[in-house]
Amino acid sequence: MNYFICEKSIRNEIVEFMKGLQYIVDEKGKKKAVLLDLDIYADKWEDIYDILVSYSRRNEKRIKWEVLKNSLHETKRKAN
Repeated sequence: MNYFICEKSIRNEIVEFMKGLQYIVDEKGKKKAVLLDLDIYADKWEDIYDILVSYSRRNEKRIKWEVLKNSLHETKRKAN
């Protein structure tokens, strides 16, 4: 499948909050990905990244905070 970059300004309407976004679309024009200008969206990227990491870990085994905290304290004691 071939992809190409298509700027939002195709419709000759640049919406103010959309500046700094570019879409990667397939040969049918269907949006497949987005490019963010980090000069504009750097503060938002961290939030987006955190959400993606959290989502990718949704099926991982969970550890109770107390168990993890005790494990970390034990590791620290062994290191000293």
